[in-house]
Amino acid sequence: MEQPWIQDLKSEINTLPPIVRSLLPFFVLTVLWIIIEILVNPIGEFPFSDDWAYSGCVLQLVKKGVFQPLGWQTMTLFTQALWGALFVLLFGFSMTTVRFSVIVLAWLGLGAIYKMMREAGANRLLAFCAA
Repeated sequence: MEQPWIQDLKSEINTLPPIVRSLLPFFVLTVLWIIIEILVNPIGEFPFSDDWAYSGCVLQLVKKGVFQPLGWQTMTLFTQALWGALFVLLFGFSMTTVRFSVIVLAWLGLGAIYKMMREAGANRLLAFCAA
């Protein structure tokens, strides 16, 4: 038997318009994502892990118009370097700008995984957990 507050919450959610009801789990994921990003604090002019290689490719792409990986990165870096270059052109080059481009890309991936799971027939809870 469900608790009364859970029944009340379910009935409140069911009164929402269908589009809002379908986006509610993604909204919750987004709020959790923002909280995690605030706790991690990605702001700073220093590279993490392989940020130096990624940001170097982005900088070369923006300044010289040439994709110039250092040799050990995979070719999938090209699309990500284009994505980072877009952010650098809009906001200027900094490690924080490049890092936020990756954060936004990961957030979009979170939404894509949620939507893909829902389209594959997963219920909202399973799609939420998978994302």
